[in-house]
Amino acid sequence: MILGSPIGSKEFCESFLQDKINKKLPILLENLTRLDNPQASYLILLFCASFCKIVWYIRTVPSDLIAVNCQNFDDLILKTFEGILACGFSSQTVKQMQMQLSTKFGGIGLRSARNHASAGYISSFFSSKSLAQSFLQTPIFNPHIESCLSSLNCTLPEEDRVEFSSEPLQQKTLSAKIDRAISTQLSAECSLIDKARILCCSAPHASSWIRALPTSLNKFSNLEWVIAMKRWLGIPIYNEEHMCVACHKQIMDIHGHHAAVCPVSGDRVKRHNALRDCFHEFCSNAAWGPVKEKPFLLPFSSERPADIFVPNFSGGKGLVVDFACTCPIQQKYVRPASQTVSFTCNKYAQEAKYDIYESRVKSEGHLYLPIVFESFGGMSDDAVDFVKKMLQSVSTRINENKVLVSKLFYEQISCILMRSIAKSLISRFPEFSMA
Repeated sequence: MILGSPIGSKEFCESFLQDKINKKLPILLENLTRLDNPQASYLILLFCASFCKIVWYIRTVPSDLIAVNCQNFDDLILKTFEGILACGFSSQTVKQMQMQLSTKFGGIGLRSARNHASAGYISSFFSSKSLAQSFLQTPIFNPHIESCLSSLNCTLPEEDRVEFSSEPLQQKTLSAKIDRAISTQLSAECSLIDKARILCCSAPHASSWIRALPTSLNKFSNLEWVIAMKRWLGIPIYNEEHMCVACHKQIMDIHGHHAAVCPVSGDRVKRHNALRDCFHEFCSNAAWGPVKEKPFLLPFSSERPADIFVPNFSGGKGLVVDFACTCPIQQKYVRPASQTVSFTCNKYAQEAKYDIYESRVKSEGHLYLPIVFESFGGMSDDAVDFVKKMLQSVSTRINENKVLVSKLFYEQISCILMRSIAKSLISRFPEFSMA
């Protein structure tokens, strides 16, 4: 053993690592399932008790020697997550594969040790190879590296495969290749709705709620967090399809997609207003003098397209900011939403906002910007520059690092959206019906 890593036969390495895994980890993971706060339990699992617990060993021990240990470790993490979520799902399903993806690809970041073991060892070997050879003054022969390369390459498309003569690659780079390959496999194997859902989950900043610390503004109730996570992973929320208990007009499928667009009980208005209020607060912190629901912008009309009006935004013109939220799983959107990231919010922004209001607002001497969210967190492309300018202004005014301000904003807006939709789903359980 050197620096805590086993050196020897396959049997010795397996036995050593299994003893390490069994020593304290099962107790920690069991306690996480008993903690009466699934949001906090998941964050502890993610940051302190999952992939980080085994990454040292997969970078220092050849993956072919500890494949069984990595699979056992993955099974432990899966069992713990099932305990936190209070539900189970079979191995190698769409749900588990999505769970093990990074948030950039629509997952939740519980990376698989088995899938990434070869990448970790290859990255570690090549990054240290030249330094070790300079010390030893002789070429290094590693009998395991070809096996690790073969194991890695068999999971990757031809254009992403790694050659023995390749330049050293960071583990982050190799893991991204693996995630991309798994994402492609998921896209080819899953249903149209699951394909659209996972692609929507991969939109920029859509997953910010997953890593948000449970502070006052970002805290979910236990039920809200579980419902939000089930919806994210495509796990059924209801036992069976039923008539929506709010509108009594549409069938609620077991995943609850109708809840995001149901017009009854005021949920859509509450969601809209909560998103608007978050933006209004940040615009105020930027000292832009924003005005909510400014009236009389359009002559001879009672319409109020300005959810927020920002005076003198650019070139002496005020900016009319109009918010909306839509669902990409609707029949009219689901197919293109399964092919293009953020398709639904951009399409809705054009057809339901720009086409109706832009020319009328501009004729009154103002600028017009619709900001449309998808129910999984994606945001319309035209909002990006506005948000960047807003966050830069807030950062400058309060003398705070822009990265921290951006993180705070995206986590807050993401939590507002996911919490709101979770509440809509909860209020539509059949047993909650007042009929």
